[in-house]
Amino acid sequence: MKQAQSEGVDLLLFGESFLQGFDSLSWESEVDLQIAVYKDDALIQELQNYCRELGVALGFGYMERYQNKIYCSYLIFDCNGRELTNYRRISAGWRYPNVDTDIYKEGEQLGVFEYQGRKFTTGLCGDFWDDHLVAKIPTETEIVLWPNFRTFDKDVWIAEEFGEYVEQAKNFAANVCFVNSICYDEGSVAHGGAFAVVDGELKYHQNIDEAGILICEI
Repeated sequence: MKQAQSEGVDLLLFGESFLQGFDSLSWESEVDLQIAVYKDDALIQELQNYCRELGVALGFGYMERYQNKIYCSYLIFDCNGRELTNYRRISAGWRYPNVDTDIYKEGEQLGVFEYQGRKFTTGLCGDFWDDHLVAKIPTETEIVLWPNFRTFDKDVWIAEEFGEYVEQAKNFAANVCFVNSICYDEGSVAHGGAFAVVDGELKYHQNIDEAGILICEI
Protein backbone atom coordinates (compact mmCIF):
# COMPACT_ATOMS: atom_id res chain seq x y z
CA MET A 1 0.00 0.00 0.00
CA LYS A 2 2.94 2.35 0.68
CA GLN A 3 4.31 1.55 -2.78
CA ALA A 4 0.88 2.19 -4.29
CA GLN A 5 0.73 5.53 -2.48
CA SER A 6 4.13 6.52 -3.84
CA GLU A 7 2.96 5.61 -7.37
CA GLY A 8 -0.23 7.66 -7.06
CA VAL A 9 -2.48 4.60 -7.25
CA ASP A 10 -6.16 5.21 -6.45
CA LEU A 11 -7.28 1.60 -5.95
CA LEU A 12 -5.03 -1.35 -5.10
CA LEU A 13 -6.43 -4.83 -5.78
CA PHE A 14 -5.30 -8.18 -4.42
CA GLY A 15 -6.63 -11.57 -5.52
CA GLU A 16 -9.44 -13.82 -4.37
CA SER A 17 -9.10 -15.30 -0.84
CA PHE A 18 -5.96 -13.21 -0.34
CA LEU A 19 -6.26 -12.91 3.43
CA GLN A 20 -6.30 -16.59 4.43
CA GLY A 21 -5.48 -18.41 1.21
CA PHE A 22 -7.74 -20.34 -1.14
CA ASP A 23 -7.01 -23.72 0.46
CA SER A 24 -7.19 -22.46 4.03
CA LEU A 25 -10.44 -24.28 4.79
CA SER A 26 -10.65 -27.88 6.03
CA TRP A 27 -14.34 -28.33 5.05
CA GLU A 28 -15.08 -29.22 8.67
CA SER A 29 -17.43 -26.47 9.73
CA GLU A 30 -16.34 -26.18 13.38
CA VAL A 31 -12.72 -25.71 12.26
CA ASP A 32 -13.53 -23.43 9.35
CA LEU A 33 -15.70 -21.09 11.39
CA GLN A 34 -12.53 -20.29 13.34
CA ILE A 35 -10.53 -19.70 10.15
CA ALA A 36 -13.10 -17.41 8.53
CA VAL A 37 -13.21 -13.89 9.97
CA TYR A 38 -15.94 -11.37 10.56
CA LYS A 39 -15.93 -8.20 8.50
CA ASP A 40 -15.09 -6.19 11.63
CA ASP A 41 -12.16 -8.43 12.64
CA ALA A 42 -9.15 -6.61 14.11
CA LEU A 43 -6.96 -7.48 11.12
CA ILE A 44 -9.48 -6.05 8.68
CA GLN A 45 -9.81 -2.92 10.83
CA GLU A 46 -6.04 -2.58 10.59
CA LEU A 47 -6.31 -2.62 6.79
CA GLN A 48 -9.04 0.02 6.98
CA ASN A 49 -6.69 2.18 9.02
CA TYR A 50 -3.99 1.81 6.35
CA CYS A 51 -6.48 3.10 3.78
CA ARG A 52 -7.09 6.19 5.91
CA GLU A 53 -3.42 6.78 6.72
CA LEU A 54 -2.15 6.30 3.17
CA GLY A 55 -5.12 7.56 1.19
CA VAL A 56 -5.27 4.40 -0.94
CA ALA A 57 -8.43 2.39 -1.64
CA LEU A 58 -7.97 -1.36 -1.17
CA GLY A 59 -9.64 -4.56 -2.39
CA PHE A 60 -8.85 -8.07 -1.15
CA GLY A 61 -10.47 -11.49 -0.96
CA TYR A 62 -11.11 -13.33 2.27
CA MET A 63 -13.06 -16.16 3.83
CA GLU A 64 -15.84 -14.35 5.63
CA ARG A 65 -17.76 -15.50 8.70
CA TYR A 66 -21.24 -14.07 9.02
CA GLN A 67 -23.93 -15.42 11.35
CA ASN A 68 -22.11 -18.77 11.60
CA LYS A 69 -22.00 -19.06 7.84
CA ILE A 70 -18.92 -18.93 5.59
CA TYR A 71 -18.63 -16.99 2.32
CA CYS A 72 -15.84 -16.47 -0.20
CA SER A 73 -15.97 -12.67 -0.16
CA TYR A 74 -14.22 -9.66 -1.63
CA LEU A 75 -14.07 -6.49 0.44
CA ILE A 76 -13.23 -3.05 -0.96
CA PHE A 77 -12.54 0.06 1.12
CA ASP A 78 -12.19 3.58 -0.26
CA CYS A 79 -9.26 5.86 0.59
CA ASN A 80 -11.00 6.85 3.84
CA GLY A 81 -11.55 3.27 4.96
CA ARG A 82 -15.25 3.35 4.07
CA GLU A 83 -16.71 0.09 2.77
CA LEU A 84 -17.59 0.25 -0.92
CA THR A 85 -18.67 -3.36 -1.32
CA ASN A 86 -18.45 -6.67 0.50
CA TYR A 87 -19.12 -8.98 -2.42
CA ARG A 88 -19.90 -12.63 -1.73
CA ARG A 89 -19.01 -14.97 -4.56
CA ILE A 90 -22.09 -16.30 -6.37
CA SER A 91 -20.59 -19.23 -8.29
CA ALA A 92 -20.00 -22.39 -6.25
CA GLY A 93 -16.54 -23.32 -7.55
CA TRP A 94 -14.79 -22.05 -4.41
CA ARG A 95 -16.08 -24.89 -2.22
CA TYR A 96 -16.21 -28.66 -2.16
CA PRO A 97 -19.46 -29.94 -3.72
CA ASN A 98 -20.65 -32.07 -0.81
CA VAL A 99 -20.31 -29.63 2.09
CA ASP A 100 -23.17 -28.35 4.22
CA THR A 101 -24.63 -25.55 2.10
CA ASP A 102 -26.42 -24.14 5.13
CA ILE A 103 -22.95 -23.14 6.38
CA TYR A 104 -20.86 -22.75 3.21
CA LYS A 105 -22.87 -20.16 1.32
CA GLU A 106 -22.90 -18.18 -1.92
CA GLY A 107 -24.02 -14.60 -2.34
CA GLU A 108 -26.94 -13.44 -4.44
CA GLN A 109 -25.79 -10.36 -6.36
CA LEU A 110 -22.68 -8.87 -7.91
CA GLY A 111 -20.72 -6.19 -6.08
CA VAL A 112 -21.88 -2.89 -7.58
CA PHE A 113 -20.54 0.43 -6.32
CA GLU A 114 -19.48 3.91 -7.37
CA TYR A 115 -16.11 5.45 -6.57
CA GLN A 116 -14.53 8.70 -7.74
CA GLY A 117 -17.36 9.18 -10.20
CA ARG A 118 -16.89 5.77 -11.85
CA LYS A 119 -19.32 2.86 -11.71
CA PHE A 120 -17.82 -0.55 -10.87
CA THR A 121 -18.99 -4.15 -10.78
CA THR A 122 -17.07 -6.86 -8.95
CA GLY A 123 -17.20 -10.64 -9.39
CA LEU A 124 -14.83 -13.47 -8.51
CA CYS A 125 -13.13 -16.12 -10.60
CA GLY A 126 -15.76 -18.44 -12.12
CA ASP A 127 -18.54 -15.86 -11.83
CA PHE A 128 -17.71 -14.30 -15.18
CA TRP A 129 -17.53 -17.62 -16.99
CA ASP A 130 -21.25 -18.03 -16.28
CA ASP A 131 -23.37 -16.36 -18.97
CA HIS A 132 -26.25 -15.98 -16.51
CA LEU A 133 -24.06 -13.98 -14.13
CA VAL A 134 -22.42 -11.98 -16.92
CA ALA A 135 -25.93 -10.89 -17.92
CA LYS A 136 -26.35 -9.42 -14.43
CA ILE A 137 -23.59 -6.84 -14.96
CA PRO A 138 -25.44 -3.51 -14.97
CA THR A 139 -25.36 -1.74 -18.31
CA GLU A 140 -24.08 1.44 -16.67
CA THR A 141 -20.95 -0.33 -15.38
CA GLU A 142 -17.76 1.41 -16.51
CA ILE A 143 -15.14 -0.90 -14.98
CA VAL A 144 -15.39 -4.58 -14.04
CA LEU A 145 -13.07 -5.96 -11.35
CA TRP A 146 -12.24 -9.66 -11.75
CA PRO A 147 -10.06 -10.98 -8.89
CA ASN A 148 -9.06 -14.65 -9.06
CA PHE A 149 -7.25 -17.43 -7.30
CA ARG A 150 -6.47 -19.42 -10.40
CA THR A 151 -4.13 -22.40 -10.28
CA PHE A 152 -2.71 -23.50 -13.60
CA ASP A 153 0.23 -25.04 -15.36
CA LYS A 154 2.44 -22.18 -16.51
CA ASP A 155 2.89 -23.53 -20.03
CA VAL A 156 -0.85 -24.03 -20.45
CA TRP A 157 -1.54 -20.51 -19.17
CA ILE A 158 0.88 -18.98 -21.64
CA ALA A 159 -0.19 -21.12 -24.60
CA GLU A 160 -3.95 -21.21 -24.03
CA GLU A 161 -5.60 -19.85 -20.92
CA PHE A 162 -4.23 -16.31 -20.88
CA GLY A 163 -5.72 -15.65 -24.31
CA GLU A 164 -9.00 -17.27 -23.27
CA TYR A 165 -9.30 -15.07 -20.19
CA VAL A 166 -8.54 -11.94 -22.20
CA GLU A 167 -11.15 -12.82 -24.82
CA GLN A 168 -13.71 -13.61 -22.14
CA ALA A 169 -13.05 -10.23 -20.49
CA LYS A 170 -13.57 -8.50 -23.82
CA ASN A 171 -16.88 -10.35 -24.18
CA PHE A 172 -18.50 -8.91 -21.08
CA ALA A 173 -17.10 -5.38 -20.61
CA ALA A 174 -15.07 -2.67 -22.29
CA ASN A 175 -12.87 -2.17 -19.21
CA VAL A 176 -11.82 -5.13 -17.06
CA CYS A 177 -9.13 -5.44 -14.39
CA PHE A 178 -8.04 -9.07 -13.82
CA VAL A 179 -5.75 -9.94 -10.90
CA ASN A 180 -4.66 -13.39 -9.74
CA SER A 181 -3.13 -14.27 -6.39
CA ILE A 182 0.42 -15.58 -6.07
CA CYS A 183 0.74 -18.60 -3.78
CA TYR A 184 3.36 -21.35 -3.70
CA ASP A 185 1.86 -23.59 -1.01
CA GLU A 186 2.11 -27.27 -1.81
CA GLY A 187 -1.05 -28.38 -3.58
CA SER A 188 -2.26 -24.82 -4.11
CA VAL A 189 0.14 -23.14 -6.51
CA ALA A 190 -1.09 -19.93 -8.09
CA HIS A 191 1.38 -18.10 -10.31
CA GLY A 192 -0.23 -14.68 -10.27
CA GLY A 193 -0.60 -12.69 -13.44
CA ALA A 194 -2.67 -9.60 -14.05
CA PHE A 195 -4.04 -7.72 -17.02
CA ALA A 196 -6.40 -4.94 -17.94
CA VAL A 197 -8.64 -4.65 -20.96
CA VAL A 198 -9.24 -0.97 -21.73
CA ASP A 199 -11.77 0.14 -24.34
CA GLY A 200 -12.08 -3.45 -25.50
CA GLU A 201 -8.37 -4.07 -26.05
CA LEU A 202 -5.63 -5.65 -23.96
CA LYS A 203 -3.56 -2.70 -22.79
CA TYR A 204 -1.76 -3.82 -19.61
CA HIS A 205 -0.24 -7.19 -18.77
CA GLN A 206 1.89 -8.50 -15.91
CA ASN A 207 3.75 -11.79 -16.37
CA ILE A 208 3.07 -14.78 -14.15
CA ASP A 209 5.41 -15.23 -11.15
CA GLU A 210 6.03 -11.48 -11.23
CA ALA A 211 5.26 -9.97 -7.84
CA GLY A 212 4.54 -6.28 -7.85
CA ILE A 213 1.96 -3.72 -8.86
CA LEU A 214 0.60 -3.56 -12.38
CA ILE A 215 -0.44 0.07 -12.76
CA CYS A 216 -3.38 0.62 -15.10
CA GLU A 217 -5.07 3.86 -16.07
CA ILE A 218 -8.69 3.68 -17.16
